Amino acid sequence: MLLRYNYLTYLICMLSSFVLLGGCSLAPKYTQIDMNLPNSFATELEQPLSSHAENNRTWWRSFNSTVLPELQRMALANNHNFTAEGWVLAQAVSQARASRAALFPSLGASFGGERQGGETDKGYQVVDSISGTVQASYELDLFGANLNTARAGTQHALAGLNAWRSAGLTLESEVALTWFSLLAATENLNVYDSMLENAQAVLEYQEKREQLGAAQPLDVTRQRSAIQRMKAERIGYQIKLTEAKNALCQLLSVTSLPENLERAMAEEHLMDIIPPF
Repeated sequence: MLLRYNYLTYLICMLSSFVLLGGCSLAPKYTQIDMNLPNSFATELEQPLSSHAENNRTWWRSFNSTVLPELQRMALANNHNFTAEGWVLAQAVSQARASRAALFPSLGASFGGERQGGETDKGYQVVDSISGTVQASYELDLFGANLNTARAGTQHALAGLNAWRSAGLTLESEVALTWFSLLAATENLNVYDSMLENAQAVLEYQEKREQLGAAQPLDVTRQRSAIQRMKAERIGYQIKLTEAKNALCQLLSVTSLPENLERAMAEEHLMDIIPPF
Protein backbone atom coordinates (compact mmCIF):
# COMPACT_ATOMS: atom_id res chain seq x y z
CA MET A 1 0.00 0.00 0.00
CA LEU A 2 2.85 2.33 0.87
CA LEU A 3 4.66 1.52 -2.39
CA ARG A 4 1.55 2.29 -4.39
CA TYR A 5 1.16 5.64 -2.58
CA ASN A 6 4.80 6.54 -3.23
CA TYR A 7 4.39 5.64 -6.90
CA LEU A 8 1.29 7.85 -7.27
CA THR A 9 3.06 10.71 -5.54
CA TYR A 10 6.05 10.38 -7.86
CA LEU A 11 3.80 10.29 -10.91
CA ILE A 12 1.88 13.38 -9.82
CA CYS A 13 5.11 15.29 -9.24
CA MET A 14 6.45 14.39 -12.66
CA LEU A 15 3.25 15.47 -14.41
CA SER A 16 3.20 18.73 -12.48
CA SER A 17 6.79 19.48 -13.47
CA PHE A 18 5.97 18.88 -17.16
CA VAL A 19 3.02 21.26 -16.95
CA LEU A 20 5.14 23.95 -15.29
CA LEU A 21 7.95 23.56 -17.85
CA GLY A 22 5.46 23.78 -20.69
CA GLY A 23 4.29 27.16 -19.46
CA CYS A 24 7.83 28.55 -19.62
CA SER A 25 8.86 30.08 -22.97
CA LEU A 26 12.47 30.84 -23.94
CA ALA A 27 11.52 32.63 -27.18
CA PRO A 28 12.08 36.41 -27.33
CA LYS A 29 9.07 38.67 -27.15
CA TYR A 30 7.86 39.54 -30.67
CA THR A 31 7.19 43.17 -31.48
CA GLN A 32 4.95 44.02 -34.43
CA ILE A 33 6.83 46.07 -37.05
CA ASP A 34 5.01 49.05 -38.50
CA MET A 35 5.37 48.57 -42.28
CA ASN A 36 3.16 51.54 -43.23
CA LEU A 37 1.13 49.56 -45.76
CA PRO A 38 -1.62 51.25 -47.77
CA ASN A 39 -5.21 50.58 -46.86
CA SER A 40 -6.13 49.57 -50.43
CA PHE A 41 -4.43 48.74 -53.72
CA ALA A 42 -5.26 49.95 -57.20
CA THR A 43 -7.06 47.36 -59.28
CA GLU A 44 -6.77 49.17 -62.63
CA LEU A 45 -3.82 50.64 -64.50
CA GLU A 46 -3.73 54.34 -65.22
CA GLN A 47 -3.18 53.43 -68.88
CA PRO A 48 -4.14 50.15 -70.53
CA LEU A 49 -1.38 47.76 -71.48
CA SER A 50 -2.25 48.24 -75.15
CA SER A 51 -1.18 51.89 -74.96
CA HIS A 52 2.19 50.90 -73.47
CA ALA A 53 2.66 48.31 -76.21
CA GLU A 54 1.80 50.90 -78.87
CA ASN A 55 4.32 53.37 -77.44
CA ASN A 56 7.06 50.72 -77.31
CA ARG A 57 6.27 49.17 -80.68
CA THR A 58 9.20 50.94 -82.39
CA TRP A 59 11.49 51.24 -79.38
CA TRP A 60 14.59 50.82 -81.55
CA ARG A 61 13.89 54.15 -83.27
CA SER A 62 15.15 55.91 -80.15
CA PHE A 63 18.68 55.10 -81.35
CA ASN A 64 20.20 57.61 -83.75
CA SER A 65 20.77 54.99 -86.43
CA THR A 66 19.75 55.06 -90.06
CA VAL A 67 20.74 51.43 -90.62
CA LEU A 68 18.87 49.81 -87.72
CA PRO A 69 15.34 50.56 -89.08
CA GLU A 70 16.26 48.95 -92.39
CA LEU A 71 17.69 45.92 -90.59
CA GLN A 72 14.48 45.56 -88.57
CA ARG A 73 12.37 45.79 -91.73
CA MET A 74 14.42 43.09 -93.46
CA ALA A 75 14.34 40.82 -90.41
CA LEU A 76 10.56 41.03 -89.96
CA ALA A 77 10.04 40.40 -93.68
CA ASN A 78 12.56 37.58 -94.21
CA ASN A 79 13.21 35.79 -90.91
CA HIS A 80 12.00 32.19 -91.23
CA ASN A 81 11.24 31.66 -87.54
CA PHE A 82 9.07 34.78 -87.39
CA THR A 83 7.31 33.75 -90.60
CA ALA A 84 6.62 30.31 -89.12
CA GLU A 85 5.06 31.93 -86.04
CA GLY A 86 2.82 33.92 -88.37
CA TRP A 87 1.58 30.76 -90.08
CA VAL A 88 0.97 29.13 -86.69
CA LEU A 89 -1.13 32.17 -85.77
CA ALA A 90 -3.08 31.90 -89.02
CA GLN A 91 -3.74 28.23 -88.33
CA ALA A 92 -4.97 29.01 -84.81
CA VAL A 93 -7.31 31.72 -86.14
CA SER A 94 -8.72 29.32 -88.73
CA GLN A 95 -9.29 26.66 -86.09
CA ALA A 96 -11.02 29.20 -83.85
CA ARG A 97 -13.37 30.15 -86.68
CA ALA A 98 -14.08 26.52 -87.46
CA SER A 99 -14.87 25.77 -83.80
CA ARG A 100 -17.63 28.40 -83.87
CA ALA A 101 -19.46 26.64 -86.71
CA ALA A 102 -21.29 24.35 -84.28
CA LEU A 103 -22.97 27.37 -82.69
CA PHE A 104 -24.91 28.19 -85.86
CA PRO A 105 -27.52 26.20 -87.81
CA SER A 106 -26.38 24.24 -90.84
CA LEU A 107 -28.11 24.36 -94.21
CA GLY A 108 -27.79 21.93 -97.07
CA ALA A 109 -29.32 21.65 -100.51
CA SER A 110 -29.03 19.13 -103.30
CA PHE A 111 -30.50 19.04 -106.79
CA GLY A 112 -30.58 16.35 -109.43
CA GLY A 113 -31.93 15.70 -112.89
CA GLU A 114 -32.80 12.53 -114.72
CA ARG A 115 -33.86 11.71 -118.28
CA GLN A 116 -35.52 8.41 -119.17
CA GLY A 117 -36.68 7.11 -122.48
CA GLY A 118 -38.60 4.05 -123.62
CA GLU A 119 -41.11 2.53 -125.99
CA THR A 120 -44.77 3.26 -125.31
CA ASP A 121 -48.04 2.80 -127.18
CA LYS A 122 -47.47 6.18 -128.72
CA GLY A 123 -43.92 5.37 -129.72
CA TYR A 124 -40.57 6.22 -128.15
CA GLN A 125 -40.91 8.93 -125.53
CA VAL A 126 -38.40 10.76 -123.33
CA VAL A 127 -39.28 11.90 -119.81
CA ASP A 128 -37.25 14.50 -117.91
CA SER A 129 -37.46 14.78 -114.14
CA ILE A 130 -35.85 17.25 -111.74
CA SER A 131 -35.68 16.76 -107.98
CA GLY A 132 -34.27 18.82 -105.15
CA THR A 133 -33.98 18.69 -101.39
CA VAL A 134 -33.23 21.33 -98.79
CA GLN A 135 -32.07 20.42 -95.28
CA ALA A 136 -31.69 22.54 -92.17
CA SER A 137 -30.44 21.43 -88.76
CA TYR A 138 -29.42 22.99 -85.49
CA GLU A 139 -27.80 21.32 -82.51
CA LEU A 140 -29.04 22.41 -79.12
CA ASP A 141 -26.05 23.08 -76.88
CA LEU A 142 -27.72 22.00 -73.66
CA PHE A 143 -24.56 21.52 -71.60
CA GLY A 144 -22.39 24.21 -73.26
CA ALA A 145 -19.93 21.83 -74.95
CA ASN A 146 -19.99 23.67 -78.27
CA LEU A 147 -19.75 27.07 -76.61
CA ASN A 148 -16.78 25.99 -74.48
CA THR A 149 -15.08 24.52 -77.54
CA ALA A 150 -15.51 27.83 -79.37
CA ARG A 151 -14.16 29.76 -76.39
CA ALA A 152 -11.18 27.44 -76.14
CA GLY A 153 -10.46 28.00 -79.83
CA THR A 154 -10.60 31.76 -79.31
CA GLN A 155 -8.20 31.61 -76.37
CA HIS A 156 -5.87 29.40 -78.40
CA ALA A 157 -5.88 32.01 -81.16
CA LEU A 158 -5.13 34.77 -78.64
CA ALA A 159 -2.25 32.69 -77.28
CA GLY A 160 -0.94 32.34 -80.82
CA LEU A 161 -1.20 36.10 -81.27
CA ASN A 162 0.82 36.72 -78.12
CA ALA A 163 3.40 34.16 -79.22
CA TRP A 164 3.68 35.90 -82.60
CA ARG A 165 4.15 39.29 -80.93
CA SER A 166 6.71 37.83 -78.54
CA ALA A 167 8.62 36.32 -81.45
CA GLY A 168 8.65 39.69 -83.19
CA LEU A 169 9.89 41.51 -80.09
CA THR A 170 12.58 38.88 -79.54
CA LEU A 171 13.68 39.17 -83.16
CA GLU A 172 13.89 42.97 -82.95
CA SER A 173 15.96 42.72 -79.76
CA GLU A 174 18.35 40.19 -81.30
CA VAL A 175 18.78 42.31 -84.43
CA ALA A 176 19.57 45.42 -82.36
CA LEU A 177 22.02 43.59 -80.08
CA THR A 178 23.74 41.90 -83.02
CA TRP A 179 24.00 45.23 -84.85
CA PHE A 180 25.61 46.84 -81.79
CA SER A 181 27.99 43.88 -81.46
CA LEU A 182 28.96 44.28 -85.12
CA LEU A 183 29.67 47.97 -84.64
CA ALA A 184 31.72 47.25 -81.52
CA ALA A 185 33.71 44.52 -83.29
CA THR A 186 34.38 46.84 -86.24
CA GLU A 187 35.59 49.67 -84.02
CA ASN A 188 37.74 47.32 -81.93
CA LEU A 189 39.42 46.07 -85.10
CA ASN A 190 39.99 49.64 -86.31
CA VAL A 191 41.57 50.60 -82.98
CA TYR A 192 43.78 47.54 -83.05
CA ASP A 193 44.88 48.34 -86.61
CA SER A 194 45.87 51.83 -85.44
CA MET A 195 47.91 50.28 -82.64
CA LEU A 196 49.56 47.98 -85.16
CA GLU A 197 50.43 50.92 -87.40
CA ASN A 198 51.99 52.74 -84.45
CA ALA A 199 54.02 49.65 -83.58
CA GLN A 200 55.21 49.45 -87.20
CA ALA A 201 56.24 53.13 -87.08
CA VAL A 202 58.17 52.48 -83.85
CA LEU A 203 59.97 49.57 -85.57
CA GLU A 204 61.04 51.80 -88.47
CA TYR A 205 62.31 54.37 -85.99
CA GLN A 206 64.27 51.70 -84.10
CA GLU A 207 65.79 50.43 -87.33
CA LYS A 208 67.01 53.94 -88.25
CA ARG A 209 68.48 54.34 -84.79
CA GLU A 210 70.23 50.99 -85.16
CA GLN A 211 71.76 52.13 -88.44
CA LEU A 212 73.11 55.23 -86.70
CA GLY A 213 74.39 53.19 -83.75
CA ALA A 214 71.95 54.75 -81.27
CA ALA A 215 69.93 51.55 -80.65
CA GLN A 216 70.86 47.99 -79.85
CA PRO A 217 69.93 45.14 -82.24
CA LEU A 218 68.13 43.50 -79.35
CA ASP A 219 65.67 46.43 -79.18
CA VAL A 220 64.86 46.04 -82.86
CA THR A 221 64.35 42.30 -82.47
CA ARG A 222 61.98 42.83 -79.54
CA GLN A 223 59.93 45.31 -81.53
CA ARG A 224 59.69 42.92 -84.49
CA SER A 225 58.57 40.14 -82.15
CA ALA A 226 55.92 42.42 -80.64
CA ILE A 227 54.56 43.25 -84.10
CA GLN A 228 54.32 39.58 -85.07
CA ARG A 229 52.50 38.85 -81.83
CA MET A 230 50.05 41.69 -82.52
CA LYS A 231 49.39 40.36 -86.03
CA ALA A 232 48.59 36.96 -84.56
CA GLU A 233 46.20 38.52 -82.02
CA ARG A 234 44.51 40.53 -84.78
CA ILE A 235 43.02 37.30 -86.12
CA GLY A 236 40.86 37.05 -82.99
CA TYR A 237 39.36 40.48 -83.69
CA GLN A 238 38.67 39.47 -87.28
CA ILE A 239 36.93 36.31 -86.10
CA LYS A 240 34.64 38.30 -83.77
CA LEU A 241 33.78 40.66 -86.62
CA THR A 242 32.97 37.78 -88.94
CA GLU A 243 30.86 36.03 -86.30
CA ALA A 244 28.80 39.17 -85.69
CA LYS A 245 28.23 39.70 -89.41
CA ASN A 246 27.23 36.07 -89.92
CA ALA A 247 24.81 36.26 -86.98
CA LEU A 248 23.22 39.37 -88.49
CA CYS A 249 22.87 37.67 -91.88
CA GLN A 250 21.24 34.69 -90.20
CA LEU A 251 18.67 36.92 -88.50
CA LEU A 252 17.95 38.64 -91.81
CA SER A 253 17.84 35.27 -93.64
CA VAL A 254 20.30 36.46 -96.29
CA THR A 255 23.64 35.08 -97.42
CA SER A 256 25.32 38.50 -97.56
CA LEU A 257 24.42 42.05 -96.68
CA PRO A 258 23.40 44.39 -99.55
CA GLU A 259 26.11 46.74 -100.82
CA ASN A 260 24.16 49.90 -100.01
CA LEU A 261 23.67 48.64 -96.47
CA GLU A 262 27.38 47.86 -96.18
CA ARG A 263 28.23 51.43 -97.19
CA ALA A 264 25.74 52.88 -94.69
CA MET A 265 27.09 50.64 -91.94
CA ALA A 266 30.63 51.92 -92.53
CA GLU A 267 29.46 55.47 -91.77
CA GLU A 268 27.92 54.71 -88.37
CA HIS A 269 29.74 54.57 -85.05
CA LEU A 270 28.57 53.04 -81.81
CA MET A 271 29.00 56.16 -79.69
CA ASP A 272 27.02 58.28 -82.17
CA ILE A 273 23.85 56.18 -82.16
CA ILE A 274 23.54 55.59 -78.40
CA PRO A 275 20.94 58.02 -77.01
CA PRO A 276 21.91 60.21 -74.04
CA PHE A 277 20.91 58.93 -70.62
